[in-house]
Amino acid sequence: MLLERVLKNLGKDFDYYDEDYTYSNFFIMKKEFMIDYIENWIIPALEFMENDIWNEINVDANYEGVGRQKLKELTNLDFYNYTSFVLERLIIVYIKEKQLRVLNLL
Repeated sequence: MLLERVLKNLGKDFDYYDEDYTYSNFFIMKKEFMIDYIENWIIPALEFMENDIWNEINVDANYEGVGRQKLKELTNLDFYNYTSFVLERLIIVYIKEKQLRVLNLL
């Protein structure tokens, strides 16, 4: 639901698919696509999340990750909020819209 709201704010349709996916914010992309993605997707998405739906985004996502104590030690955060999870899925929609070829290296 949060991803759909972010996409609507970006003027994009919710057309989520998981054929080419990464559930990570770590990836390599050609420079021209990365610039476009950052300027036209990431920055506006973060602005919308922080300014318009922060109370819905900044709640505990109940993700364990490194554990609460270690998370606090490493980042001074009490919990993982939904920001990174929305961004992890946003790239999937970008990949589909731009019809990019994906190479997953494991």
